[in-house]
Amino acid sequence: MQTGLSGFQIQFQDFQSDVMKLKFLIQLILVAGCTPVYAQWHNDTIVVNSGGLVSDWSVQTWNAANGNYSTVGSAGGPGSYGVFEHYGQSGNNNNSAFRNDGIYNAAVNGRDYFKGPGNNPGQQSIGGSVAPVFGELFLENGTGQPFDISNANGADIAGSASFANGVTTTVRGTASTGALRFRDNAIYINTAAGDAQYVNGYVTKSGDDAFTFPVGAQDGTDLRTLQISAPTSINNTLSVAYWNGSADSGLDPTTVGTQSLSSLNPSGITGIDKLATVSPICFWDWVATSGTSPLTVTVSIPSFSGNGGYASAADMRLAGWNLHTLQWDNLSGSNGATGNLEGSTITGNIIDMSNYGAIAIGNVLSFPLAVDILSFSGHMDSECSAHLHWTTAAETDIQAFAVRYSPNGKDYKDIAGMDVSNFTAPNDYNYTMPEVPAGKAIFGIKTLYKDGNAVYYQKELYLNSSCKLQDYLKITPNPTQNNIMISGFKGKSDVSLFDIMGRRLYNVQTEESALQINMENYPCGIYMVNVRDDNFGTKCEKIIKQ
Repeated sequence: MQTGLSGFQIQFQDFQSDVMKLKFLIQLILVAGCTPVYAQWHNDTIVVNSGGLVSDWSVQTWNAANGNYSTVGSAGGPGSYGVFEHYGQSGNNNNSAFRNDGIYNAAVNGRDYFKGPGNNPGQQSIGGSVAPVFGELFLENGTGQPFDISNANGADIAGSASFANGVTTTVRGTASTGALRFRDNAIYINTAAGDAQYVNGYVTKSGDDAFTFPVGAQDGTDLRTLQISAPTSINNTLSVAYWNGSADSGLDPTTVGTQSLSSLNPSGITGIDKLATVSPICFWDWVATSGTSPLTVTVSIPSFSGNGGYASAADMRLAGWNLHTLQWDNLSGSNGATGNLEGSTITGNIIDMSNYGAIAIGNVLSFPLAVDILSFSGHMDSECSAHLHWTTAAETDIQAFAVRYSPNGKDYKDIAGMDVSNFTAPNDYNYTMPEVPAGKAIFGIKTLYKDGNAVYYQKELYLNSSCKLQDYLKITPNPTQNNIMISGFKGKSDVSLFDIMGRRLYNVQTEESALQINMENYPCGIYMVNVRDDNFGTKCEKIIKQ
């Protein structure tokens, strides 16, 4: 059945009732009448777009198993593009600007534009359970605006992707399954490649093309590309994600073996090509699902400020986690990095891409340290304080020690500085952190040298705290008619007030011990106060305004 719309053909297959046809015609009338519908587009109809324009279009949720959108074999012929503009709002995976549970194949002569919610800058997403196939994908939902690919099976690019947004996120926990996948000969274009525009998650490349993976850190602030040379076969598929953190910390969802930083290939000459260390700062997950091509690999290094001997670019090496020996191999031979500043590069060679499971940055020097920490221990007391103790054997040219804290092994902060005496004999240090937030508490020691370098002590201390922010933070009165007083802040805190719809009405950062919020002008109802302190502790409490 063909409508009067020029170049836009619609085919029905296996519809069982006139009611279903009527529903579809209603939607068609909306398109023909140019009625804007800024809502979710759910692919569960049968549509062939042969060179027409579908814009601001919402379709009812029908049987997802019948979903079929295609630009292949269009009546318009080569060069006649089927264009789909997406203006929908985005929430979670089931409430996306574009949710695909059927077959979406725009690989040939298809162009998809995500223009932002209601044609305004804002977050959009691709949801659903079946990966859509885009011919040309344009993410134009606003400069710096996030775009989420929450579809459980990711999305495929047959031609090109143009990033004119901010950070694009995939489902990291599903690794290559939920990746943004580029097929053979597919490319991407960045309008402003950098720390504000990259893919936070997994990117997959298939085929025999040289390719730069536009991946970055999980916190959305650090682009760290990985580039490969052209594989020797079209039957190669490689997925890559960058992780800010140690390769042996359990971040990697595809790890084989422990990826222990101390498991090093023993071959080579010390100081030349024998690995002495692997950096705990970062790594790239490497998932070669098919192919055995040899590859030249180049990565963009992060800032190594505060990582000791990695200040020497000549001694850095690219390291690969060997899936067969379960050791880190030196991939760079005797060649170092181009520099030690953030954005410098380091290159290595892989004989068989299927042999490795992770890429990291190593060093051929063992860094004899001017301080030798003999022990590091600690315990929690009944008042929710952590008591730390460490002993040094000798200290030379040391500026200070910094105590580091993390609630999860990923987000670290320096919580204290300790002056040193530069003794040549053993010396003891103690530090107490009060009111440690509930849950895991990970502590480390960083040695600061007078020349500006720093070294992280390789052993961390794992404690567990039962103290909660709720235990010492009080919000009164509740219910209230006018004001509420929040007291018991410890250090810097972020305070927000939300209404029952989740809209933030008030936000402030304070270093005072108490804060008053005027509720007088807010209507009666239920509100939520959220407090996050400087030690990652959180408190969320319901407030009733009478």
